[in-house]
Amino acid sequence: PGIASGSSYGGKKVTVGLVGDGSVLPPFVAVTSKQLVENNPFDDVKLFQWVSGKGAYTEMVLNYLNWCYDKGYLTKGELVFLDRHPSHTCEKTKKWFEEHEINYELFPASGGSLLNPNDNSFNAMFKEDFKKLNTTSPAANEKEQVDLIRKAYYQV
Repeated sequence: PGIASGSSYGGKKVTVGLVGDGSVLPPFVAVTSKQLVENNPFDDVKLFQWVSGKGAYTEMVLNYLNWCYDKGYLTKGELVFLDRHPSHTCEKTKKWFEEHEINYELFPASGGSLLNPNDNSFNAMFKEDFKKLNTTSPAANEKEQVDLIRKAYYQV
């Protein structure tokens, strides 16, 4: 099974995920720099330029799911657990999972982060590692922030 959950790190929105075989889905990081997105120096991080507006985040999530699927990080028959962010519960996302034959389940709405296994395991360790790295050598720019996120993410 996979688990996906979003959090903010250093002002960046990061979606984290795990797959049942123990592998980690690459992080999805929303940044402000269009240039950084167009010239992404990280093969193992999917960058998106942060946009706002109705449906914008859903489009980023769908783009990320397609990227993960195309790269083989997500495959048919897998099970993904999602929180109830509107981008995960909308018809477009449901349709994407159906078309790609990937199963998904949503965490109970009333559970909050206390009952979200990702928030109490991988995500908790990721936050702690990011905090340590950012304290030891703070990022000077957005590219360095993404690199710290990447290092903390794959350290877990």
